[in-house]
Amino acid sequence: GLVSFRLAQDRRRARTLLMVIVAATLLVAGLGLASFVVGFDLVSLLDTPHYQGYLTGTFVGRAAVASYFAVGMVSAAALVAARFEEGRAGAEGHLHAGRGALSDSVIWIVAFLILLLALLETGSRGGVVAAGIGLLVVVAVSLPSARFSFAARAGAVLLAVIGFGVLLWAVGRRLFERLGEGIGDGDRLMVYRETVDMILARPILGQG
Repeated sequence: GLVSFRLAQDRRRARTLLMVIVAATLLVAGLGLASFVVGFDLVSLLDTPHYQGYLTGTFVGRAAVASYFAVGMVSAAALVAARFEEGRAGAEGHLHAGRGALSDSVIWIVAFLILLLALLETGSRGGVVAAGIGLLVVVAVSLPSARFSFAARAGAVLLAVIGFGVLLWAVGRRLFERLGEGIGDGDRLMVYRETVDMILARPILGQG
């Protein structure tokens, strides 16, 4: 966190950091999707019986790899948002600027969609929630400073929501299966309660 904060003091270095994060997570997503398609559950180059039917990439658990993909998705979204923030209306107005920003962001949009596909194949409910929260933060921070009209910004958000919905409908079967299971696991709920109790016991210094 400290290294990231220091790098982010410079806009160019911050962009490079986000690019590295997207590249690293995209590599794991690509390996995971490829191994998933051919039926080889890849974990550190070894076949594994864990979480059969779900994408785990080079991780053992789906929650861990889902969190990894979520970080990559938010980083890709931040790169796209940054490009739109920098967009300036030229001689042809806002539409021209918006098209230019969109064309410059194609690679990050494609990376985002690949990571989203990989995330949905993990079936991790927590990972999807984490990604959604991260994306909402990116949108909340970026939209007020974007140099486009309210209608253009609202249209961009609506298009993103529709695209996510279509992709979720197309490849989100495993996620829906997991959602159908609910969160009635007694052990899981017990862990949640214990976690809250530990936070309240030592809210400042934590438990070490």
